[in-house]
Formats: sequence, C-alpha cells, structure tokens
Amino acid sequence: MRCLLLLILFTYSSLSFAIDADNVDIPEVYQREYIHTDYKKHKFVQTYGVFTCVAVIIYSDSKRAVLAHFDASTKIDRSIDQLLSNFSAQESLTITLAGGQTPFKLEEQLRANLREKGYKVSKTIRNKKNDALSIMLNLDNGEVFEYSERVSSTDWKVSRAKIDRLKFEKRLYRHELSIGGGDYIEILEQPNEGQFNFLNF
Repeated sequence: MRCLLLLILFTYSSLSFAIDADNVDIPEVYQREYIHTDYKKHKFVQTYGVFTCVAVIIYSDSKRAVLAHFDASTKIDRSIDQLLSNFSAQESLTITLAGGQTPFKLEEQLRANLREKGYKVSKTIRNKKNDALSIMLNLDNGEVFEYSERVSSTDWKVSRAKIDRLKFEKRLYRHELSIGGGDYIEILEQPNEGQFNFLNF
C-alpha cells in the first residue's frame, strides 16, 4: 500500500511539474518575433518549434530580458540592434543561442554579428534528436531550458495573424506583451468577408 501511495504521489508531482512548466499565463514568442520583459511583468517567457530557426535570449543582471525567434529570412544586423537597444551599456548581459541545424549557418551569422558588436555568446543549446526545440526562460535567474509544449497561451486568431504577417516584412516583430507594448496585430475576423479588427498594444 505504501509503494502504491508513493507511486501516486510521484505521478501527481510529475504531472504537476509538467503543467506548471507550460501554462496559459506564459507569453509565447512566435517565429520572427521577440518579447522584451522583466521579472516583475513575467516570471517565464517561451518560444516553441525552434528547428532550423534559432532562439536568441539576452538576459540582464537586472532581471530584464529579450527572447527572440529568428528564422533564415530575418534581417540579422537590424534585428540584433533592435534587441540590444533594450539594454544600457552598464548592464551585464548573458546571451544564449538555441536551435539551428547543421551546418549551423544561421547560428554562426548571429554569433558573428554579436561578436562584431562586442558581445559573446555564453551558452548554446542545440537540437539533440533532430527535433524542434521548445525553449523557456526563467526571468528570476536567467536559466534557459527545454520544455514540452502542451498548451497554447495565444488565441488562434492572433496565432494566424502572426503567421500571416511573416510574408510582409523580414524584420522581428515586437510581442504585444512587451514592456511598453508591441506591434499591431491585424486580426481577420471573417476570412472571406475582408473585415479587419486592429488590436493596439
């Protein structure tokens, strides 16, 4: 009976951890998008489906961070400048790259661009099983880790709009829950009626 109780407790605690590690309160960063936030605003931020893409995480000792999801079409130089502009020269930054695939061309381009600007990549997380990564950042301590994507915190209409806008520009879009707000998200309410609703964040 005691073994059965221990097994139930272990199963429950594992399930609880899995739910807590990915819940609907955690902002999701989409492809060619980034979020700028801090520990007061969000405890965690995440991005999923990082396969040939590369996630860039810049974490400050002030518990502020950006998490960006680059793809091969992203304008690297302009986008890195955009991310770094959220920090002051006095802040101590830790930079992590996650994802990419052999020959790691996108990762190397990002690394070289950061090096030219005087920054060093502290940590690299790569796909171990030729699988897409899901990456989460703990804003309390700067820990970057993999998680299993189970739930989505993004409404399907917003998801569709974020995917649709990738065809228009090759820049990083700013997530709507960023400090100071984000980019407009153009929501198509009825796909065949041509009516648009604008969310202003």
